[in-house]
Amino acid sequence: MKYHSQLQLADYLAHQLALAVQQQCESESKPQLLIPIPLHPKRLRQRGYNQSVELAKTLSKHLNIPLDNNALIRIKNTLPQTQLPYAKRKQNIKSAFQCRHATLPEHIVLIDDVLTTGHTADMAAKVCLKQGAKKVELWTIARSIRDYA
Repeated sequence: MKYHSQLQLADYLAHQLALAVQQQCESESKPQLLIPIPLHPKRLRQRGYNQSVELAKTLSKHLNIPLDNNALIRIKNTLPQTQLPYAKRKQNIKSAFQCRHATLPEHIVLIDDVLTTGHTADMAAKVCLKQGAKKVELWTIARSIRDYA
């Protein structure tokens, strides 16, 4: 989906994720906002789409949770995390995000396609917490299981 412009997979994968989290949303408080992990504008121009935004659009419709794909912006054009060793990934993503809103709802969900080390989600979550979010979840369709030690 991400590297081969297979956007038709985004709807299917997001639908499967929606089914998986639907029960959780019923038993717990429902998130107030979905925020996809942003790409830097240069990377967005190169790729032509943000896979996390495509996932978030379908999730928003299925779960009836508002989507704000402009709440976070990527202000640092980082190297792709997949090209870096574990030890350099945290520094690469540091100070990469900025929130465009003075305040965010208390309960938000970050949407990303793949969780590898968690550094990207961690940095984005920290920015959201500084802007008033009290609970930040990450919903992703895949998790890398490589050994990074």
